[in-house]
Amino acid sequence: MASPISNHSIETLVIPNCGALFLAVPFAALFHGITILQAYLYFTRYPDDRRYVRAFVGILVMLDTAQLGGLVYGTWLYLIHNFGDLAAIQQVPLGIAADIALTITLGLVSQCFFATRVWMLSRSIVIPVVVTSFSLAQFAFGMFYTVRIAQDPSISTFTAISWASTAGLACSMTADITITCSLCYYLRKIRSGVSRTDKLINVLVLYTVNTGLVTSVLAICAITVSNVTLGTNWFVIPFSLVSKCYVNTAIATLNAREKLRSMPAGLRTMTGDRTKFTSVLAGQFRIPSTVSATHPADTFSDTDAISEGDTNSPPRIVLDFQLPHMGSSTLEV
Repeated sequence: MASPISNHSIETLVIPNCGALFLAVPFAALFHGITILQAYLYFTRYPDDRRYVRAFVGILVMLDTAQLGGLVYGTWLYLIHNFGDLAAIQQVPLGIAADIALTITLGLVSQCFFATRVWMLSRSIVIPVVVTSFSLAQFAFGMFYTVRIAQDPSISTFTAISWASTAGLACSMTADITITCSLCYYLRKIRSGVSRTDKLINVLVLYTVNTGLVTSVLAICAITVSNVTLGTNWFVIPFSLVSKCYVNTAIATLNAREKLRSMPAGLRTMTGDRTKFTSVLAGQFRIPSTVSATHPADTFSDTDAISEGDTNSPPRIVLDFQLPHMGSSTLEV
């Protein structure tokens, strides 16, 4: 009969390794459930979206599911397959290496998605290139980390290359902050001075800050835990949640378009450079000078856009532009 595991081994090996994964699984599963719900809402609400957007969401869900599978598999190896084997606990399971690889892949895909949104809003490639560069850097550091662990899964190697994990998370956090700041800047730049429009833009700015803040805070937590608890799996808890937040944020922003699109029927849309205006009032209006357009001084007539019975309606203008992370959306003034 095998001797029982000592209390010292339980405290130094079992709890910080097996216990950490045991806690990481339910948290990751909870976020994955939210991902599945978000994906279901997306595919039911936006069946006419372009194929590449729908494929993007499908890829996110599949990668997120595989990432959870890797985490569960690593936990299974620790708690079931190698139960009571202290030597096995001192090795990093293959499932954790797969979890890390899928996490950094999700980070790369999601950040490139947000970089595209920055480009759609700014029409400048400078910031998207910066974001993509940091995202590729975090992917490179993460892949180096994963390959080394797969080659030598010992705790000593795991500890020796912790710098790669820290560098990758720092690059990821820098990309998130760059995305958030640039989106806030370009959103505030298109403020029109009309209270209703500006109020909605303020809401979008707040939303952008909150989503960027969540992933940045989790990255900071992962960096801190990784360096404070070297040689353990405690860092897996915040690290695995970073990718879950990326996926949920990306799909949630796509789902938010339904609430922001309320263009009434029977209206006419005038298009400028990256900007569309719609009015239900006969006559003319001028594009505000604060909004970039191909011909800022042009006036548009929309007398043929009035539906019967609308002649006494108050004027309404709808500003349609590229919202952060959301594609083309509508603001009604």
